[in-house]
Amino acid sequence: EAIVKTAVENLSIVSTGKASIEHPQSLFGSERFGAFITAVAQKYDFVLIDTPSLENGSDALMLSRHAEDVFVLLSQGKTSRKQARELKEAIDLAKLNVIGVVLNLAKYL
Repeated sequence: EAIVKTAVENLSIVSTGKASIEHPQSLFGSERFGAFITAVAQKYDFVLIDTPSLENGSDALMLSRHAEDVFVLLSQGKTSRKQARELKEAIDLAKLNVIGVVLNLAKYL
């Protein structure tokens, strides 16, 4: 089974491991993947999907359609204002429900 229990109580993970997915859009956009996420969501209280940055491609947007809510992580000194604006436009177009924004690598403000 793809779901692995961890040493942390009530925490299980699914990892891609070292596998490289040649065409992630065919996997993440498939009915089978959607059914997997639905089944996992019925079994667990919370399902967190960690994705690469939206700036690096469409994988995160494709995966986000399987999510009820989305957290956005921005990195101080790495994410430009232009990138943040473009990210907001992509989020708005995808009609994602953003429930929080985290500023990563932040210095004291």
